[in-house]
Amino acid sequence: MYATVSSKGQITLPKIIRNQLGLNEGTRLDLEVVDGSLRGRPVSRTALDILGALRQPGREAVSVEEMKEAVEAAAAARYRDSEADSA
Repeated sequence: MYATVSSKGQITLPKIIRNQLGLNEGTRLDLEVVDGSLRGRPVSRTALDILGALRQPGREAVSVEEMKEAVEAAAAARYRDSEADSA
């Protein structure tokens, strides 16, 4: 598979490679040269990378207990749905 380097030094990874690695827009890659070849891998995101990603201006914050209850309710609903599908 080939990619071309642009005048700005950018490359476009072929879709098949992006899909295989689960790369989306904005994914950071760690690149290194190994024995004359370019090696890259996605960088794992940290909590600091996603800080504020879920914040919605104007929406009141919820407590940890409310979040826990919502997760438990969603899990129970998913379990009920899977049980109904298999019946």
